[in-house]
Amino acid sequence: MRLSTSPIENDVPNKSQQARVAIVNNNTVNATVRVKVFSLDGLNVLIFDSGNLILSPDSSIESVVSEIEGGSEWEIQCSSNKGKVFFDVFGQDANQRFNVNHRIVHAEMNIT
Repeated sequence: MRLSTSPIENDVPNKSQQARVAIVNNNTVNATVRVKVFSLDGLNVLIFDSGNLILSPDSSIESVVSEIEGGSEWEIQCSSNKGKVFFDVFGQDANQRFNVNHRIVHAEMNIT
């Protein structure tokens, strides 16, 4: 399954400098997950690729971080080879505070 945040506008006074993705594997087996971040400023440019990550059963990670500083529009794509894997995306400002304008929960993401 592949999910997308769709385009996220970052042309606001309190811009996000980083994107953080929390991933939860609610399966009883390992899941392979991947996160890609694209800059959409005129062109669709891949700026981060986590590569394949193996997530153990009933575990989570929140360590996938991508620098998005300077981008006025970006998109995050998340994929998993199993169901019951949930992704949440959070933007963080220059002071590492979560940006409420850039919080996308799993249910808000689009299947691609």
